[in-house]
Amino acid sequence: MSDCLNLLYSKRKTAHGGGSLLSAIMLAVSAVPSVAQDLDPQTHIPQLQTTTTGLPDLPQPALNLPTLNNYASPSSPENNPLAQTRELDLKARLSEGGGDIPAGLVWRVFSPDVGADGQLPLIASAQGGGAVFNLPEGSYLVHVAYGRAGAT
Repeated sequence: MSDCLNLLYSKRKTAHGGGSLLSAIMLAVSAVPSVAQDLDPQTHIPQLQTTTTGLPDLPQPALNLPTLNNYASPSSPENNPLAQTRELDLKARLSEGGGDIPAGLVWRVFSPDVGADGQLPLIASAQGGGAVFNLPEGSYLVHVAYGRAGAT
């Protein structure tokens, strides 16, 4: 037990005696900022070095931006697709003197030219009684079906 007390007493002495050493260290460290304030900041900043790549100086590429489009008149034919079409009015009758069939018809309008798949391309279709189509001028094949009956 006395060994423990002697050890504590010796540490206490060292701590008190070491206080003057600690004070000296603190005094020396506190003087460092005042020395740093005396330095010229421009002389102690490392300069960035620009390196050359060995490539020749090339001119900046031209910036080709699209310009504004000219005014497009809404009344011009190319801006009004319906202006270039014709109205095709279709009605079906069971007999020459009879009235129009009011319902149950299926109308299909085909292009006369065969498509890549070997079929006639369907241009337009409608269901009901009569039908009205707006189509560009040209030739077409029109098929109408009424139940199982049909005509082209």
